[in-house]
Amino acid sequence: MKKILSFFLFLTISSYSFADDIVYYVSPSGDNKNPGTIESPLATIEKARDLIRTAPKGNGENYTICLRGGIYSFEKAVVFDKGDCLEGNGQITIVNYKNEKVVFSGGKTLPFSKFNLVENKEVLKRMRPEARNMVVEFDLKANGISYEDELTRTGFAHDIQPSSCVLFFDDEYQRLSRWPNEGKLPVGEVLDMGTKYRWEKNVPLRGAIFRYGYERAKLWGNANDIWLYGVFSNGYSDDNLKVEYFDTKKKILKTVQPHVYGVYSSADSSTWDVATSRHLRGYYVYNLLEEIDRPGEYFIDRETGKLYFWPPAPIQGAKIQLSQMAQPFLVFQDVSNVTVKGLTFECSRGMGIYMDLCQQCYR
Repeated sequence: MKKILSFFLFLTISSYSFADDIVYYVSPSGDNKNPGTIESPLATIEKARDLIRTAPKGNGENYTICLRGGIYSFEKAVVFDKGDCLEGNGQITIVNYKNEKVVFSGGKTLPFSKFNLVENKEVLKRMRPEARNMVVEFDLKANGISYEDELTRTGFAHDIQPSSCVLFFDDEYQRLSRWPNEGKLPVGEVLDMGTKYRWEKNVPLRGAIFRYGYERAKLWGNANDIWLYGVFSNGYSDDNLKVEYFDTKKKILKTVQPHVYGVYSSADSSTWDVATSRHLRGYYVYNLLEEIDRPGEYFIDRETGKLYFWPPAPIQGAKIQLSQMAQPFLVFQDVSNVTVKGLTFECSRGMGIYMDLCQQCYR
């Protein structure tokens, strides 16, 4: 699965002087009723931005939003637009204070104390024997933690969009359960390539049907949200396809969506373009409760709202987060003379900074 989802971006500086600037200090422990001094800092960047908007302008003033160390939780973007531009050469700088670590987080913390061993007998039957005493569950729905109704489809020819929610354990990305754990499975004989929607226009979209050669699918009879990630035609055109069904008697599967060029067998050499990609073609199966079989794997049951997770280390005291925020942390639209320095962006589903129609903006 394409891992655009959540990322860590660290920008830092050794020192920064803003002695001549008008400075508003912000701290995770601040209060927006404060004046924004170092002794009485504000709580949010939005409030500092609003104070700059209403401050006197016209003499080329420079403004600094100085962030004290700590974690700032975000649920929506902070937007700077054309109205935030300063006259003349006036600068707005967003910077950390004296190299203190400033973290912008777009995730929700899942308290380790609310994880429990799985007790539901029907769920345990679906799990691998080696996982039954290792996997813990967390009730996202009961704890007000949001998640998408369906995984986000990413890959070649798809619009760039926020990723699905991603789980982090002590700041390390965890992996959706998959099989096989390493490598890819060959695409078997193709019975129906599906709609080649790159060329076939104004026709109903039809998923592909192809054969597989493994017995493992017999374990997945109770799963209803199975996905494939792989290369199904040319070597550059990776894709994620949801499975409509596995026919374990005939050993064929059908995908819900078509692939942009249609699905080709790993053995296909009928045309020049796909023949050159045969060695790259293949897929793995993911998003299965039944395939949590090693530490660091997880699965979200989107019907029940339960998260199932095999922790890679003792869960007591661990920092466990699920990415939530789909918007960028900072948006700059038609602005100039803005500098951003010394920030860490983490645990989001989208971008750290978005800029459009900007001039003289730096990081």
